[in-house]
Amino acid sequence: MYLISRTNQLMGQFPEQVSNLTRLKTFNVSDNLLSGEVPPVILQSFNFSSFANNTGLCSGSFGACRSPPKPHKQSHNSIIIGLAIGAGIFLVLAIVVVFYLYLQSTKRRRSCNINISMFAQSITKMWLIDILKATDNFNKDNIISAGRTCTMYIGTLEDGSLVVVKRLQDYHKNSHKHFISEMETLGSTRHPNLVPLLGFCIARRERLLIYKYLHNGTLYQHLHPAGSEGKPMEWRLRLQISIGVARGLAWLHHHYNHL
Repeated sequence: MYLISRTNQLMGQFPEQVSNLTRLKTFNVSDNLLSGEVPPVILQSFNFSSFANNTGLCSGSFGACRSPPKPHKQSHNSIIIGLAIGAGIFLVLAIVVVFYLYLQSTKRRRSCNINISMFAQSITKMWLIDILKATDNFNKDNIISAGRTCTMYIGTLEDGSLVVVKRLQDYHKNSHKHFISEMETLGSTRHPNLVPLLGFCIARRERLLIYKYLHNGTLYQHLHPAGSEGKPMEWRLRLQISIGVARGLAWLHHHYNHL
């Protein structure tokens, strides 16, 4: 029996089954890429030239075979330590991000601490995000009136009720005490000729007062009706309005001299 396979780019471990071929007379696997241990029976039966130029072969004339290197324990420990450190850093970063987002959310919904126990009516601390929803982010179409110190918006709360939002302009720290004093004064008053204050909000640089919405329109709209169909207000009604305004001012004058 002949087995000649020279220069065929054979790869892999040397087949141990070759030693079972008792009738093998000629054997040559030189100039290949074989590796592993050659059985002693094959080495005794054939010349060294039959296995030449297979650098991966071992045993006998090829030199002692070396066992494959065992993985070092230190490498496993290094991997475990690296994974633990990476997981710890990720956890710390996640906590920092969550805490930062929480602070930002708190700032958006923060309002000022004001003594509302002295108020004669129910005054609500309102969140800025709720006022933004009610006024459609202070949409220009919701503006009722605008002046140098404030802009008035009409808004719709989640329960469907209409309110007027007074947004102060050019607010600065020096006027903070004045704003608080005025807000608490309006909250502690109750008079038929004064529009009731329903709520307030202090968030970031925003200073907002929420009043009850009066469905009959503004005094300016009645004094200056739009269009040709509008009728000028009667003098008797104008006199009644003037008397009501005077009563409200007189009441504030006598009861709140610090205004």
